[in-house]
Amino acid sequence: GVVYRGVGGLYLVRRPRPRGAPRVSVRGRPTGGPGGLEPAAHLVPANTTVLPFDSSTYSVTVTLPFTFPYYGQSRDRVTISKSGTIQPRTPITAAASSGGMQPMCACFPEIGPYSEYLTLDGASSIRTATIGTAPNRQFVIEWRDLLLGGSTEQRVTFEALLAENGDITFNYAGLDNATEAGAPSVRINGDWIDGEWAGWFSYLQEGFVLANDRAIVFHPPAS
Repeated sequence: GVVYRGVGGLYLVRRPRPRGAPRVSVRGRPTGGPGGLEPAAHLVPANTTVLPFDSSTYSVTVTLPFTFPYYGQSRDRVTISKSGTIQPRTPITAAASSGGMQPMCACFPEIGPYSEYLTLDGASSIRTATIGTAPNRQFVIEWRDLLLGGSTEQRVTFEALLAENGDITFNYAGLDNATEAGAPSVRINGDWIDGEWAGWFSYLQEGFVLANDRAIVFHPPAS
């Protein structure tokens, strides 16, 4: 594969591109590769629904208000975890798939704006909302004031916006120090497409310093 490097160690490992794999664009900062940070509006609060998370709840599945295209397939629900990830559908095991390169494990398509060990207390919440009008709606998933790494003091707020056209936007707020801004991995993992595991064409970035009021944006390929 070819490794493209940009600001802060950002990289995209590129193998033969499967149908439906997203494109990461750079706007606002020139870099040497196809990914990066771009100026964005402030984080969009998701004030419509507070999901039923408590100390014993790891994930909650919700139905989307529109079908969301992801790796060439339409998704009507997502599973949201307190660890800062979204799964666009349930896992598919190698035994349930046929053809192509298949890992001997359950394979999870995953969207991760801030994949990290996070916990909730009484001041934390995970929320959703829908903004815009068809065909330009966005489903907002916000992790608000979650505690980082079991800390009782370090809190992070971030969100993922899933757009009706397949765009994915990550926004961040409340990153008050280097630990909070540099802690997570940020990722997009693929899915099975035509019997081939497209997870090997993924966006993964670790050790990158995130910033408040900046966005990482992923675009689906042109049809």
